Amino acid sequence: MGFLSKLLGWVKKKNHTHPVSAPVPSTTSCPHSAPYVILDTETTGLSPKDDAILQLTAIKYNKEGVAVACYDTYLNPGSPIPPRITKINGITDAMVCNAPTAREVEEEFLSFLGDSLIVGYNVRFDLRFLHETFPGSFDGRRYVDVLTIVRQMVAMPSYKLSDVSGLFGFQPEGRYHNARTDCEAVAAILHHIGDDLAFWASEFHGPAERTEAPYISPVLEDGHEEWRHGNDLRISGKIEEALLQFDIAREKGYRKPWLYESYAKAFRKLRAYEKEAAILQEAMAQFESPIAEEFLPRLQRAQELQRKKELREAEEQERAQQRQLRAAAKAEKLAAAQARTKPIRTRHVIQSLDNGDVIAEFDSVAAASRETGIGVKSIRDAATGRQKHAGGYCWKYADNPKEPDCEPIG
Repeated sequence: MGFLSKLLGWVKKKNHTHPVSAPVPSTTSCPHSAPYVILDTETTGLSPKDDAILQLTAIKYNKEGVAVACYDTYLNPGSPIPPRITKINGITDAMVCNAPTAREVEEEFLSFLGDSLIVGYNVRFDLRFLHETFPGSFDGRRYVDVLTIVRQMVAMPSYKLSDVSGLFGFQPEGRYHNARTDCEAVAAILHHIGDDLAFWASEFHGPAERTEAPYISPVLEDGHEEWRHGNDLRISGKIEEALLQFDIAREKGYRKPWLYESYAKAFRKLRAYEKEAAILQEAMAQFESPIAEEFLPRLQRAQELQRKKELREAEEQERAQQRQLRAAAKAEKLAAAQARTKPIRTRHVIQSLDNGDVIAEFDSVAAASRETGIGVKSIRDAATGRQKHAGGYCWKYADNPKEPDCEPIG
């Protein structure tokens, strides 16, 4: 390499160190008849011929789906990393300039893999890079593409690794597009799906490998389609319809962790925390550890939300009772005030002729004034004897035993 390459640090340095043996992750995967490896790479681009591997991670799982060893290393690609790639995976030139080259780790890496089944997400992409990087080492290699499994079993608007693993509750410690994180995300998906890896196994045949695997019609358990349809409904917000589909799946004997998780998410959306807790308790009774233990945090959260809900309802009930008491007290106070108020007394008044013939009786002087057009004062004075007539008529109060004198108008 030339002077510019030396300045950029791309000449291999002696006595470099690279952490190929990394801490074993705690994320569990699914059981299999033999140990297998979940593998992922980060690269400088999309072309196996023109681009290079930046990070290489492989996690070995035993038959029970428990991680037992981890191989993780950055690789020096021999050229600067394009800024757009750093933006995606966070890997910088400084992180790889002292890293080993692919040739330096070839023997150790291939020894770590052995003849294990390779598992990954869209793993054909990784295998094409590995085929180009380690020629002849991956021809005929058996592999399982988890993306293919997910597309057949779960209906989602997006099949990005972050979206799918997030559906099953995986929370990465680091960022996605980090090979180790992505391997753990794949393990989390397999742990929840729990499907037979042997059923999905294929053989890798170099660059001619198809980009998309042919459609496989898996033998699915009775009730799976109802769960899948219900989960589509849940994602679209049709929660009640989704729950009906989940009920049908459960009545058919379908018992999978993701069914219970879908139930729980639907009940959470409805704020039916008591029902959420009940279905999660059923799930924990249905499965053994470590699957059962994964429902525990959600169960505890549902129980906490239920307690808060009950507390809010009790407080609201107490406030409603207080409002009722205040309203009753106010009504009682108003009634008492009204009882103390003297009623307005009205006196019936009689209109008559001078000879005593009654013309009309009115409820009050005011009513008589409205009907006859005679002034209130005149009627009142006539009724009380202050004057003889009002409007040419005699007037008296109906309750006055002593009638005022009424002489004819002469």
